[in-house]
Amino acid sequence: MKRDPRLRLLSSDHHQALVMVRKIQNACKSGEIDLSLIGEVRVFCMDELKPHFALEENHLLPILSKYGEHNLVARTLSEHEQMMNLATHLEQKSALQQLSVLLKQHVKFEEQVLFDIIQKKFSGAELNRVCSHFANIE
Repeated sequence: MKRDPRLRLLSSDHHQALVMVRKIQNACKSGEIDLSLIGEVRVFCMDELKPHFALEENHLLPILSKYGEHNLVARTLSEHEQMMNLATHLEQKSALQQLSVLLKQHVKFEEQVLFDIIQKKFSGAELNRVCSHFANIE
């Protein structure tokens, strides 16, 4: 399904997340995980992921719940929590690897499942209201 322009900011965040996934995967493959990468990933998690998750949790997920999409909401919240937990253990190679795998899967889930359902179920007014919050953080 073609992405509604009002959700493009979130999709753009997803692109940035996939760039970080690639960086982590390349470092893990080469065995060259240094403190600068860990610092970069930590900053990404706090400055990019955390606000992205907050937007979804505060503005998208409550409406999805209203439409009875409780399983999707629960999955999204669980994955957000897992990723933020992994972000507290980035000095461990296994945590970095798990974060990259989960983040990649999560982006795919949101782009291919969650956003499609949002576009089908949300009214135009709901999408406008939700996405007005996204514009405030640009």
